Amino acid sequence: MAGPSIYEPKSGFERWLDARLPIIRFTQEHLLSYPTPRNLNVWWTFGGILTFFLVLQTYIYAGWISSGEATRTPAAARIITKRSIRKA
Repeated sequence: MAGPSIYEPKSGFERWLDARLPIIRFTQEHLLSYPTPRNLNVWWTFGGILTFFLVLQTYIYAGWISSGEATRTPAAARIITKRSIRKA
């Protein structure tokens, strides 16, 4: 935020903490009273979580492909399927 802070500590402990480590002031100014609409924050957070999981899923899939497991898995699935069909 530009300009002086508008945060005023309410209790004695908050004043003591704010004088030594202004973590409550930081939280109030930069996280709670950020000048954006509430729904924008929710959708940005949701999009960030979705992006994280998409990247994670992509890396897991790429690792599975590059490890050679992808070529062995279909053959194993065919063998298991043939055995289960014969028993039935």
